Amino acid sequence: MCVIIYRKPGITIPEEKIISACEVNPDGFGLTFIDRNKAETIKTYENKNDPDKVLKHLEDGKDLPMFLHLRYSTRGAKN
Repeated sequence: MCVIIYRKPGITIPEEKIISACEVNPDGFGLTFIDRNKAETIKTYENKNDPDKVLKHLEDGKDLPMFLHLRYSTRGAKN
């Protein structure tokens, strides 16, 4: 089962929560942030999610609303 996290601007998600979510949902992640009413999406397809990459993206967009999708593959290809 995947997890989707909505993060409001200026809110910090505890690092241990992101690390745990990456370990439980290791099959890639997508991150969408809204900047000036435009949605931008970043996707990765890695064999194991890197919490440091996720945390960096969250920090880089700390003043923007953001959706984070961490994938746990149950069907289909991991690409």
